[in-house]
Amino acid sequence: SFSGYLCELLVLHYGSFKKLVESASGWKPNTVIDPERSYPDPSEAKRMFEKQPLIVIDPVDASRNVGAAISMQNFATFVRACQDFARGSSGRFFFPKPVRRLSARQIQATLERRGTAVFCVAFSPPDVVPDVLYPQLRKAERTLVTRLTRAGFEVMRSDVWSNSRALILLELAAAKLPRVRTHIGPPVSIEVGNFIRAHLKSKRKFAGPFAGATGKLIFELERERPNSRKVLEQALREHATLGRHVGEAISKSYRIYE
Repeated sequence: SFSGYLCELLVLHYGSFKKLVESASGWKPNTVIDPERSYPDPSEAKRMFEKQPLIVIDPVDASRNVGAAISMQNFATFVRACQDFARGSSGRFFFPKPVRRLSARQIQATLERRGTAVFCVAFSPPDVVPDVLYPQLRKAERTLVTRLTRAGFEVMRSDVWSNSRALILLELAAAKLPRVRTHIGPPVSIEVGNFIRAHLKSKRKFAGPFAGATGKLIFELERERPNSRKVLEQALREHATLGRHVGEAISKSYRIYE
């Protein structure tokens, strides 16, 4: 995600590779680098490029963030690598060991050994530049993670990628949850009438109300969507929340692999 143009801008801005490494070692998310000072106040650039970890204003187009394709994970990886390099440079930073490619069978065996649930949402990417595509892919990723988390699923990892196909990858601790969930209310020592009335005659009630170990009232309710795939499908149907271009692409066609 660090393009050649971005690397050139960073080195030119700081004056040398060494100075870039020293400065990047202390970068925080939402770092703004504006070589031509197109934005008098960095906060303006942060508002313009909201939720982007590295903001590098293009000297020839102030409306463009050259670092738009960088995810928070890649940003943190780069900062950490600069910190390591600053402590002691080594040839391994420039000539790392080649990554061992796994066969399809090895990947399948690894996933089975992990015992998690992996989903891949695949679709044809919209015809937009990477600076526009990747922020929207990450917006779609955040939306799906949020929807799954609110439904009670633990999302262990997520990422996006695009070439001839756009992919949103999600790894969950489990694909399905129990049909029943615990809904904890207020302590019995305070007014609980409203809480009881709200759930006592609910069609989703399994049991309750009863006092839990912490002294709070509890209802056991039926979970609305215990299947993570159903949660994903519902979120993808609401494509307007996934970013304009990505949402339009998903609305035309997509597939969920698991």
